[in-house]
Amino acid sequence: MFFPTADEMANADKEEFMHDWYAILSCDSTSTKELIEKAARKLAVKYHPDKTSDPEAPEKFLLVQKAKEILLDDTKRKVIDDHREGVAKRQAYETQKNQTMDARRKRMRDEFNDRLNKASTQAYKPTEAE
Repeated sequence: MFFPTADEMANADKEEFMHDWYAILSCDSTSTKELIEKAARKLAVKYHPDKTSDPEAPEKFLLVQKAKEILLDDTKRKVIDDHREGVAKRQAYETQKNQTMDARRKRMRDEFNDRLNKASTQAYKPTEAE
């Protein structure tokens, strides 16, 4: 697995990790360069500032161009893919940890309620003198 060095991370544009470049181009990580180029070309025509009056079109157009640049560069794409994989692993770990913790909390709550119910039934058990 490729991990970027500290220098590469320091020089990396932080914007690269702020967006889901694949989602911008409606592609996935298995898409070929040809599919990425085709999707980028289609979106570039759709959002080109000269072709549409949408006030957000220039921003979208630049974002599409940046996504194309990143996903067509093998080095940048590898860094993005590794980052996405790391994020997915962390999310899976956190989900599993929370599920385990939830099971522990539920078991602890159930044990506490059982003890509480047992104590309350013993405390209010009528004596033979009553």
